[in-house]
Amino acid sequence: MKSKVDRLKGVPKLNCGSGLDPGEGPRSRGVHWDRDPSHPRPQGRAEQTSVPSRGASGVDGLVFRNCFVKAVRKFTSPRAQRKSLVNKNVFLLKSIDELFLKGKDEVNNSALKDLMQKTGFSMEDILRKYIRYALNEKPFNTDLVVDLIHLRKSSLLEDAQVAEILNEVSRRTVKDKGPAVMDLSGFTENGFK
Repeated sequence: MKSKVDRLKGVPKLNCGSGLDPGEGPRSRGVHWDRDPSHPRPQGRAEQTSVPSRGASGVDGLVFRNCFVKAVRKFTSPRAQRKSLVNKNVFLLKSIDELFLKGKDEVNNSALKDLMQKTGFSMEDILRKYIRYALNEKPFNTDLVVDLIHLRKSSLLEDAQVAEILNEVSRRTVKDKGPAVMDLSGFTENGFK
């Protein structure tokens, strides 16, 4: 009968003891073979895969999802939508002002249609926004009136549409600033304010 040692000759032995090779620290990785040092040592299970472990990819996916959801909420929030609308309004008003600075011939229907495509506003919205801007922000003089009349003619809107726009602008002005009183007789300065 063969002894236990004779039976295991030629079979690689597992070093299941301390798991330490000479010169290695206390935390060894994987299984060590004692047979031939010229053969490469097999790696531990986690080191064999080229794909990250499920734990890491799950955390990465969760972080990506959270970042994506935050970005979508940020850009679709009411505050972001309001900011986008304000930026489009500023772009529209500056563009029309630049057209008027170049000359009245530059303010034509094709230029206004280009602004419609860039901003997404209708022709009525463009006229209404510019009238409100001009009345609130610019000095009221004959040049302003001439510019507004030219803008109205360039928009090619019907008289009924223009009347509706002007009524809406006047309603909003009265709501913001109060009624305009032309006859000041019978009012004192304190009563008028």
